[in-house]
Amino acid sequence: DSQHSEFATSLKSNAMTSAVSGEGKSTVALNLARATASMGRKVLLVDADLRSKVRLTESLGLESAMGLKNILGQHDPSLASKHIQKSPLDDNLFVLSSGFNELMSYESSLLLASSGMYKLMEELKCNYDLVIYDLCALVGYADVNLLAGKTDGVILVTGLGKIDTTLLTKAVEQLKISNVPVLGIAVNDLVK
Repeated sequence: DSQHSEFATSLKSNAMTSAVSGEGKSTVALNLARATASMGRKVLLVDADLRSKVRLTESLGLESAMGLKNILGQHDPSLASKHIQKSPLDDNLFVLSSGFNELMSYESSLLLASSGMYKLMEELKCNYDLVIYDLCALVGYADVNLLAGKTDGVILVTGLGKIDTTLLTKAVEQLKISNVPVLGIAVNDLVK
């Protein structure tokens, strides 16, 4: 309906996470980005899971040598425009890779909590109709709490039948405690 449409178009940024890794959150993030871009909105998908060895850019057939880690490491948010890549498969869809270089957990959290990250988020919000941040898993890491509160809200992805429900409950409780707006829970059926 029109109320749902107005709500959807009023969102400028959101964070995508899951309770634990392996629940398909990156796939859901990519599908949401593609669907939104297909409606004519200019969408940026940011691979902000700085720990993962799997990169969204590679799934789109793009090179990802430079990305978020490098931009934040050089303390220059304006570098983002040089490293954002257009999807070869989708009109209106752009991607910012996480970049290479393995980081320790605390280094990832420090980069994502930096003033440079917040400046970058503000800049990106001005240049795109929607910015989707694909974050790491929620349980065990602070990254989601650091970033999601700076977006319009978070979508929690859960793999149906993949995880213990106590972990999902723990993830939801963690979001409640941090006062991050929950836009919804996406159930992703990964059971073969």
